[in-house]
Amino acid sequence: MAEEKPIVKALGYIGGQDEDLGGYCEPLIIRVNGNEHYVLHEMHTYRTADRTVNAEHNKVEFDSLEILISEFDKVKAKLTLDKSLPWTKTDSNCGYDIPEEEWEKAYARRSFNMRIPLVY
Repeated sequence: MAEEKPIVKALGYIGGQDEDLGGYCEPLIIRVNGNEHYVLHEMHTYRTADRTVNAEHNKVEFDSLEILISEFDKVKAKLTLDKSLPWTKTDSNCGYDIPEEEWEKAYARRSFNMRIPLVY
């Protein structure tokens, strides 16, 4: 019997922190309703005018796993996000209704590729 594919597969991670602000970028395969979604997810924190720290999540979805991996490799090589990609604001679940335990399992399986500062 074939092993069931996970709902969320986290393929890597790159991120960093400076004092209390930071961010990360991760390539994800999200499987819902029989479809695979190839998502590049980024989160960064920022300080508001009243000095409150907030988080913002953004994503880009690609047509293939190969393109997703290629774009993530560019992030790792350049240490910056390609602002010309069609980023859209999202939430920590990338807009998908996925139980928290599925995200926890995905992150437990993930190997951390790099932890270095990203340039925003």
